[in-house]
Amino acid sequence: GGRTAMASLQHESLTLDDLMAAERAAKTDDPTEGLNLVERYMDRVISVDMGDGVDEAAAYFVETGLPGIVLSLLNRGDLDDDLDSRVFRFLELVLVFIARNLKRLGHAESLPMLAEAILTESGHAFYSKSGGFIGSPDDDSPDGSEDAARASSDDTAEEPGSNRGGRGAHPAPPQCAFDVGSQPMASAVFAELDDDYGMRGSVAGWIVSMVNVFGRHGGFKAIRDELMSGENSPVACARVRALLRPVFEVRDFFTAEFLDWFGGAFGPVTERLLQLSDEDLRADFRLVQEIHSQASVLYRYSCREGVRQGMNTFRLRMALKCFMSPFLERRLVGLTDLCGIIDEVAAWKGRQANTKQELEDRPWITCPYLCSWIEENGVLESVFVRNVHAEVVKRSVRLLTFLATNDAFGNKEAEMVWGASQDKHESVQKCVLELLAACCQHHASPDPLRTLLGLAEPLPKASLTVSHASLLRCATLSLLTQCKSDPAVSLEHPLAG
Repeated sequence: GGRTAMASLQHESLTLDDLMAAERAAKTDDPTEGLNLVERYMDRVISVDMGDGVDEAAAYFVETGLPGIVLSLLNRGDLDDDLDSRVFRFLELVLVFIARNLKRLGHAESLPMLAEAILTESGHAFYSKSGGFIGSPDDDSPDGSEDAARASSDDTAEEPGSNRGGRGAHPAPPQCAFDVGSQPMASAVFAELDDDYGMRGSVAGWIVSMVNVFGRHGGFKAIRDELMSGENSPVACARVRALLRPVFEVRDFFTAEFLDWFGGAFGPVTERLLQLSDEDLRADFRLVQEIHSQASVLYRYSCREGVRQGMNTFRLRMALKCFMSPFLERRLVGLTDLCGIIDEVAAWKGRQANTKQELEDRPWITCPYLCSWIEENGVLESVFVRNVHAEVVKRSVRLLTFLATNDAFGNKEAEMVWGASQDKHESVQKCVLELLAACCQHHASPDPLRTLLGLAEPLPKASLTVSHASLLRCATLSLLTQCKSDPAVSLEHPLAG
């Protein structure tokens, strides 16, 4: 079958049966002949104008045949050194094929997923059982085997003053160095090993080699371009995740210069995520969370100016988008994330960052900024005026205590929250009053406490509940505490007496 397929390929008439025969040959004890055939077919697909689409054989090859061959090889742990090197070069050529076809075959979800599989060291017997031996590169090696041999060698000479073995070890190349067609593209450094991996025979050297091959043939450029395109069109979350995952998988090997360049895609991606409809966000929320998590990590690895600001503000805006959703489940998720942001920001109040790690961990958002943001975006109105729900009210205690502690809960806010307890179901009224009572001890000013006492004064005694009594007691005790600490503060209210 393999010889017949080879003959067909030479006449440019490879059939679906021929491809299946090549796939079987690539899964035998000695896959060399099958790999040779597949490589020739990949060259043919790259060189042929696809026009409006692909034929049946090419579609099968991209979606089923090639992934099947690659996964079969990655799951093999029985290859000797010669076959190890042969499979390694085959995987490099597959990455070249993927890099050159990501734009041409943009519909093919299998291509970025296949790139992720090849670049994932863990869980694959081919990597775990291999010694990582790099043989002499063939003449047609796609600019990678030499990288692998160099990366996995422990006696590579270092230039004086170099910082080999860490992200950013190379002099910063021009930004265009990572773009297809630029003059330095063939030698651009996308990834490198740090000292922890600097040993002869390291499989990590293979990974670095393949990353550089993929980049030099336009793979990362194609991913970045697609992520940055379609700013006014709905984002396909599954596609974005598929494109980000191979980049995320090898993040530890990238140079800082590459990550700075690639990080330009994160702004457009996050903006498109924020444009999702409520229905799409509800359906794809897990994908959105994964995209946000991976993009944030990659963004943080870079040295781009404004990284913390970009990450923090996107998280705030996504929390607000969820919180304003008509779906209760999404509202609660958004509120939970907002409260998480509040905790992180409050933990840094009055603190200084004394180490590099603390500088990276410290939020860009400050307490005054967050208080203003909450007011400007009508967060309290969403909880206590529009679409009031007992569960949302109950989970808003951290929101109110944060505002109270930072003197951003005044008379207006006290009246707004109190209003949510009027003419409402008993369960809502109870939640609101208990929430107000829990906040009393956190108020930095006596004004909202006096306001609450004043709002309760006209109520008929028969209408007062246990929750009312608890609120009045907490407000009075808080006022007394403030009077003791500041003689200028007086009770000035009959209910407080």
